[in-house]
Amino acid sequence: MKKILLIIAIALIFGCDDNSTEPKNENLTLSISPSENTMLVDETINLEVQIENVSNLFAISMEIAFDEDLLSLPENPVTIGDFWSDNTVDLAINDPDRLNITIGLQQSSEIDGLNGSGTLFAFDLTALTIGEADILIRNLHLLDEDRNNVEDFDEIVIDEGKIEIE
Repeated sequence: MKKILLIIAIALIFGCDDNSTEPKNENLTLSISPSENTMLVDETINLEVQIENVSNLFAISMEIAFDEDLLSLPENPVTIGDFWSDNTVDLAINDPDRLNITIGLQQSSEIDGLNGSGTLFAFDLTALTIGEADILIRNLHLLDEDRNNVEDFDEIVIDEGKIEIE
């Protein structure tokens, strides 16, 4: 009886592997992670902006918009993500209801541009009062080295965020 249970357990473990025949997501995706959060008034949360399946990314520019009655940006809210090389130039401007950010690579004599997936940047938000706030990505630009939109930009999937403040 123990041998039968062991065989069934092994079959279940190895039968449920991740090698499914379903296609994996290969769309260009930009997301705020985690996408849903709960926090307390006066608490600060760190969110990441992640990119997946990008080709030849040289620079980004976007606004992260939110309800200024519910959330605010603390001092120095941005950290550049691990997706970028050491040769970056960045600019973040804080407005009461949005974070404006631009990050780009420094031009070199080589072909510049990054491929793949990773964290573009992280940013902090502080809760001011009870409510529910959407975190929205606006005025998005993902450019290649020639200042053109990256491949598949017109089909990008954007996953924005939501914060419940208690």
